Amino acid sequence: MKIVYFAVLHFLLCVGLCQALSLPGELAHYPLTDGDGVQAREALNRFPPAEITGSFWTTRDGLSVIDFGGMKNSRQAQVLLPRGMAFDGEFTIAVWLSAYWWKENWGPICYRSDATYGIRNNMSRPGQIHFRVKDKGAERGANLFSSTVLDKNVWHHVVATFTPGKAMRIYIDGQLDAERTENVPVSLDDADRSRFKLGRCGEDASFSGVLYNLHLFSRALAAAEVATLYRAENRFGLAVNETTIFPKEGAVATVLPGVEILAGGALRIAGQEGTHLLNSLFSYPVQPAMGYNLLAPSARGEQGWRPIVRQVSENQASVTAQGAFHRLERMVTAMEDGRIRVQDKVTNLTQDDLAVVFYHCLFPERPLADW
Repeated sequence: MKIVYFAVLHFLLCVGLCQALSLPGELAHYPLTDGDGVQAREALNRFPPAEITGSFWTTRDGLSVIDFGGMKNSRQAQVLLPRGMAFDGEFTIAVWLSAYWWKENWGPICYRSDATYGIRNNMSRPGQIHFRVKDKGAERGANLFSSTVLDKNVWHHVVATFTPGKAMRIYIDGQLDAERTENVPVSLDDADRSRFKLGRCGEDASFSGVLYNLHLFSRALAAAEVATLYRAENRFGLAVNETTIFPKEGAVATVLPGVEILAGGALRIAGQEGTHLLNSLFSYPVQPAMGYNLLAPSARGEQGWRPIVRQVSENQASVTAQGAFHRLERMVTAMEDGRIRVQDKVTNLTQDDLAVVFYHCLFPERPLADW
């Protein structure tokens, strides 16, 4: 029996809790909401700003965004990401988009070139997402098309993930939409050194609409991570479907000063600027495919996994759950200085070496009643 992880979280309620979600392996994040100038800043300054040409800033659903082809003077709109930004193995591209209309061309959403990889509009079926990856040395690339044809003037979250030799996947609005597991490229062609292009690629390929929150990851996000990212950034009132270790069951199991513990194990934390939901996700690698199983009551979760909430004292409560391979012990303490202390310990019940991945996500953007 081996202890694989022990984590302690302190939440300072006297400071703002609303921060951008950060998942492991993020290469770059371009919010695309700068609002002025001819550059779009990378959120953490890991890369130089992206270059904006042929466009202007406009307002869409309360966001200051770049106009791609909505007006006569933005038909040539293009955003070029910095030189040298590229993947060398598995990757994820995630972005929000709202199209003014879909045209019969290969309008690039985040695309490098036909000789490399990216996502774009399908000219043969406008509104359908085309995800392309070209294997090094191959004559032709591998193509995956979304099952969903996206509406115009509606925000959608589009995610494309690539695992060499294993899978290409498209997620729409937090849900798996299309998948390819046969004849998947085993490597990436980077011969032409092209840059990532948003909005336009050549004379006859242009996207008409707006983009928001572009993320690039140097690994393939798991389905639960895609759902978490979708939920964290969903400010458009779109439907949410999510299963995590601590489901958002509405019943309050117990109450501590400043925090409610739900029957499913999630926490509602009272901060100065409102109530915040703390949802947690734990997963562990599955060999040899390097996928992820969830410690959760779901089809991919461990058999018998059910959180149990107990009041320990006036200022302390526990959440425990056990499955076939792991046991979780969570202790929640309301501290005298107003902070909430969350301690998580996961015990490996097997004799094999295992690693557990922790994600703790705060969701401050929705009213309490919405949870």
